[in-house]
Amino acid sequence: RLAEAVTGPRREDVLAARARLAGAEGRLAAQASDTARVETLVGQRLLPASDLDRSRAALDTAEADAKVAREQLRQLERGTRSEVIDQAQAALAAAEARRAQLA
Repeated sequence: RLAEAVTGPRREDVLAARARLAGAEGRLAAQASDTARVETLVGQRLLPASDLDRSRAALDTAEADAKVAREQLRQLERGTRSEVIDQAQAALAAAEARRAQLA
């Protein structure tokens, strides 16, 4: 676990997170366009206001999904937290001490 913590996330994990973010941003852009069209149609009384409510809710969800994907990517790019590395080093030291006592 210490080696994994020091090495940080795999390149493939970072690439996958970037792809998830790109997908989330694409869905957000599409939903923003849809919402703008629905607003226009509701304003012209061609669609009921409930369609606009649903579209705005979907836009809020798309914004939240994009934010989550962005933060997950940022977390991977920053690498392993120093606290996690410290804990792994402490666990290794404790295991080595127990092994030395048994020898």
